[in-house]
Amino acid sequence: NDLCTGKKILMLEPRRIACMMVAQRIAYLLGDSVGNLVGWRMRGDKKISGNTRLEIVTEGTFTRIIQNDMELKEYGLIIFDEFHITIHCHYLTFLI
Repeated sequence: NDLCTGKKILMLEPRRIACMMVAQRIAYLLGDSVGNLVGWRMRGDKKISGNTRLEIVTEGTFTRIIQNDMELKEYGLIIFDEFHITIHCHYLTFLI
């Protein structure tokens, strides 16, 4: 897909444990380990590398990413999984 050529995919998960579990499951399905093609990033912790194409992040981490790069230049696709209707959700939707 031309949309993601050379860019990463960013996936939002609402909780830290969900972030790690989803990354582990996707990496397993791809026959890879977490931190290579699939990784996760959250406040104070991350398991990514230069090879990481899919980053799974918490809503708070996404907020920091978008505050530093409003155009999200590194990312070709953003997946909102379990994106709950909260004040945080409204704020992120407004930023996008």
